[in-house]
Amino acid sequence: MNLYELERSAPVGLTDPSGEKCTVRFKCYYLSETLSGCTRNCEYQCIETSRCDSYGGRVGCKDVPHNLVRTDSQQMISLCCILTGGKYGTPGNCPNSYDQSFIYGDWGILDDMKNCDRSDCIDRCALMGEILRLGCEALEGTKKHGCEIWVQGIEAACKQSCGICENP
Repeated sequence: MNLYELERSAPVGLTDPSGEKCTVRFKCYYLSETLSGCTRNCEYQCIETSRCDSYGGRVGCKDVPHNLVRTDSQQMISLCCILTGGKYGTPGNCPNSYDQSFIYGDWGILDDMKNCDRSDCIDRCALMGEILRLGCEALEGTKKHGCEIWVQGIEAACKQSCGICENP
């Protein structure tokens, strides 16, 4: 059986609405950070704290390896820094720890997505950002400025999703 994770498929209650999976909760602890321009990249090690079967599921927690440990990353971005071209503002500090929940199941949809290199994924997100910024160039004034901010957000979200990659 192929098992894989889907981060926060129900972020409000961290539950599994389909009732076919195992919810594993983690506590993520700060490891390191790098500062690049207006972005602070935070790295974490996440350790399993608890798990629970979803009612009536085909895949239970008995099917998921125990004592899971995973890595995660977050990006802190300073909008003020971006807007002023780096003259003012700095990205926020990395939290010391945070809670995270993953739902493991047998969907088979993300298996290939996990078999990736985090650094390549981040590079692809940056390339996507460059391409989207080209579209912003056709705009003027506040529309251009809004487009550039939107691209920053999309690129940051893309890079954060690279945390699913199993290879550094």
